[in-house]
Amino acid sequence: MKKFVISSILVCALLVCSLLAQAVYKPTEKSNETVSRNDITTFELTRSSGCNDSSGISGAFEVSDTTTTRFYIENHADFDITIKLQKEKGRKWNDSNMNGELSVTVKANSHKLIESNGATYSKGTYRFSATGSMGDDYDYLVKMREFDN
Repeated sequence: MKKFVISSILVCALLVCSLLAQAVYKPTEKSNETVSRNDITTFELTRSSGCNDSSGISGAFEVSDTTTTRFYIENHADFDITIKLQKEKGRKWNDSNMNGELSVTVKANSHKLIESNGATYSKGTYRFSATGSMGDDYDYLVKMREFDN
């Protein structure tokens, strides 16, 4: 019984060390469009928002402070989509730019990385809105990496 308890404690300690190492490790950022999923999801200040229904509209999300952001958009649908970032103002959704772009087209079953060009986003509620070249079954995910200003 004593060996079992010691073994259990060692396993738990190794697991905690492994999780701490993953939290501290920050991979080198890449600035081209061939960034893998793991390069995006391991950052500390990453948020995801997406849509997988016929509306084309993602869930709303909050930006709590002024931030500089890059966007990684994955289109899982079998048709091209055009995505817009929108900010809520007075119960109305207004188009906002994504690092200088009013909309971004992502090919079917592809992805696109929009690097930060210094554009900043102010505190508020945002969402994404997509339109497609065909069909009503949207399936996309946008991952946003926030940078400290």
